[in-house]
Amino acid sequence: PFLLASLLPWQWFANTVSSAPAVYLGKVMLVKRTALPRALLPVASTTNHLVHFVVALGVAVPALLLTGHRPAAIWLLGVPLLLVLQGAVCLGLALTLAALNVVLRDLEHLTQVLLNLTFFMTPTLYSEDLVPAGLRPLFALNPMYHLVPLWRHLMLEGRLDAAALGRAAVCAAAALALGVPVHRRLEGRR
Repeated sequence: PFLLASLLPWQWFANTVSSAPAVYLGKVMLVKRTALPRALLPVASTTNHLVHFVVALGVAVPALLLTGHRPAAIWLLGVPLLLVLQGAVCLGLALTLAALNVVLRDLEHLTQVLLNLTFFMTPTLYSEDLVPAGLRPLFALNPMYHLVPLWRHLMLEGRLDAAALGRAAVCAAAALALGVPVHRRLEGRR
């Protein structure tokens, strides 16, 4: 249950981030020959991975039930809230990476390396309490450091931590505050 509740949100994030740099380069003809708003491609990619996550979540609930973890009433508030926060993080990063990869072609490869590093800086295989106090400010720069424990605590313990929600909301706002202007600035270069 611990791994299931941690790896599902991580997988949504990892799939979105790893596919984002190739969003435009993989659909060059669509971008060049249509008047489609270009931001729709990263939005569609992020939404696609969101749908996969929701389907996986639907499969995870019976598995959690089998291990004695029952959905709590807080899920009615928590699940949509965490979907919005993580969706904002994913979309902000997808917009940034998609736009930057058009200008910096090696960003796609660098993204994979950074994603692997980020995996180990995200409490998916371990509890966030195991991170040494001196390293927590560094780990806190990773938005998934805040989101994965929120998902895990919601699914396994039926609780939401208000302070962690606040930190996740700041990360979501920062990701969008970075992604939207970067995308707009580089939009004409495709």
